[in-house]
Amino acid sequence: MPWLHQLLRHDQLELSVLPVQCLCEFLAAGPGGSGGGGGDGGKAGELCQHLRRTVAACEAGARAVLHYYLQRLAHPHAPTRAQAQRGLKLVLSQTEDTSEMDYNADVNPEEWLELLWGLQHWAAVRGEVAARVRAACLVECVPAHVAAYVAFLARHAAAEPAPSARELTPLVLDLSQLVMERTCVMSAILPPAEARDPPPPHDARAHATLYHLTCILHNHINQIRTNDTEDANMETESEEAGEEGEGGEPAWTQGEKLVLHWPNGKRASLHVVVAHAHLKLLCYGPSIYDTNQEMYSWLQSVWVGGGGPGVGAGAGELLPDWLRLHLVRSARPPLLEAGLRALPAHKLALFIQTFGMPVASMTSV
Repeated sequence: MPWLHQLLRHDQLELSVLPVQCLCEFLAAGPGGSGGGGGDGGKAGELCQHLRRTVAACEAGARAVLHYYLQRLAHPHAPTRAQAQRGLKLVLSQTEDTSEMDYNADVNPEEWLELLWGLQHWAAVRGEVAARVRAACLVECVPAHVAAYVAFLARHAAAEPAPSARELTPLVLDLSQLVMERTCVMSAILPPAEARDPPPPHDARAHATLYHLTCILHNHINQIRTNDTEDANMETESEEAGEEGEGGEPAWTQGEKLVLHWPNGKRASLHVVVAHAHLKLLCYGPSIYDTNQEMYSWLQSVWVGGGGPGVGAGAGELLPDWLRLHLVRSARPPLLEAGLRALPAHKLALFIQTFGMPVASMTSV
């Protein structure tokens, strides 16, 4: 916007008379952006201070500034996402010096995500921030950025006041889609899912991401599994939370719902992609940060073995063949048994011929 650059060059201009969106755009583009030159660093600093005051002044100001940048985190154009990250770092950080900001360098989300929790009006913007970060997980291609987003969402899900099951459902749906559909990204941010001999050394960051995903799914399934007498209201709330996606578009159809019944009398209605994500995440094993493997062991008891669920009539298949292959290749005994159960020998042979099989899995088979 060259006209905005020319307008901002006027010394007598009152920044408060300009739309927040224009100011955010100019700041994120940098002193050299939008037709500007390197001599506008002072104006950029003034503009940055103005936007910081706007964020701190009132809830409406915080919403306006953050909304502009956060919605661009899920933009399909990578440079636009990078500009949004730079803008967020500038308006959220407390340093007085903006002249040293490298507008060509990538900004890691960890540099600004933690700053959000200290905002004066954090409670008013928390919901939108979480929704925009969720959306960014499904678009961002840099594995380290996706891992940072997942860590933030795990902290959001555990922070007080803790989200209800209805509020967690859209988060779990998006993260389940991340686990099931973005395989290249997941392989870069999680430990190996298949058995390897010898086992690879522990990657602390990968295990941290695995722990964050496990925490979110554990909390959600623990909340939505109810007794028969309690289930009707919970089921309705879960469906309402998951029916619409961004912009009012349906996120998941009713045909993708499962009604699960456990031997202990618990039952739950959830989307099939969530159930598949639970089972696939079990293939990665327990995180080193999962104390005594408590969450992993509980989730494993919920989904496989004698305590596993049965599927209500007319629902989709809980264990399709491709998911059975993941369970078998993990070579973890309870998962291996669940994957092989009712699997015809000719299908197992076809799996092995087509995709191969880790030595540990083949030995167990």
